[in-house]
Formats: sequence, structure tokens, C-alpha cells
Amino acid sequence: MNFSNYRERMKNKIFSLHPENMTGDIRAVMENLMPTFDNEYLQIEQDAIAQSEWWLFYNSDDRRKINDPKKRDSVLRRVRLAINKLRTEYGAPILSNDKGYWLCREQSEALLYIGQLEHTVKSMSSSYFRTYNKMKGTLESTSSFFELMNN
Repeated sequence: MNFSNYRERMKNKIFSLHPENMTGDIRAVMENLMPTFDNEYLQIEQDAIAQSEWWLFYNSDDRRKINDPKKRDSVLRRVRLAINKLRTEYGAPILSNDKGYWLCREQSEALLYIGQLEHTVKSMSSSYFRTYNKMKGTLESTSSFFELMNN
């Protein structure tokens, strides 16, 4: 793969999504993420997206909800769902870490993100397998999935 024009390919991918044709939560998230492509130090947190002009334009009721501890989580969950939809259905190159979300610019960012994702999956699956292996005896039940994966 030719990595020399990676940034240009990512830019083309982003603009081929036609954010101006998106609606609702999807467009609000994408419009918030667009400035992150040209600014390598910019990352957007869920809270910032949920309180942005774009988000509130499509979700005016959320202005109250984001400040209500009982309803705040549902608003942030919708932000995460929109990000997931952009990643999985639209193919948007959205990366994230504990500081926020941004659009991928460089191959090194992509490789770091994929590495972190792999580490997370391995850690979580290891924990689930340990729990399964302990509990199958206690519960006197097995799972064909876990048994197949254990071998």
C-alpha cells in the first residue's frame, strides 16, 4: 500500500461522505469532527458535541437534558451511537482515545488506533474467557462458542 498520499486519501474519503447531505445526529457529529482534520491538536469530546450548535439545532430538547444528570447519559449515548454509525455504515475514518474524537489524518494515527483496539479486545476477551472457564463448572453449563474458542 502506498502511504505517501495517505492524508489525501483520508480527505477524499471524508468529503465523499457528503456531510452536507447527512441529517440529524449524524450530521451534527460529522460537522463537529470536520475541523479536526486540519488541526492535529484538536479532539472533540462527547460533551462538546452534545452541547454544540449543530447538535442542539437537531436536538433542541437536549439543551435541558445535557445539564440534567438523569438524562445526560442518554444524550451522550446518542452521540456515541452516531459516531458508531458514521464509522460502520458511512465508513468515516473517526479515531478516538480518552481525550476525544477526531478524523484520521496520518497512517501512524490509524496504526496506533488499531493497536489500541486490538489490545482492548484481547484484554476484554481474556477476562470473559477466565470468567467463563470458572463459571462453567459452577453453573454446570457450557457454551459451544466458548468451548470452540478455547481449543
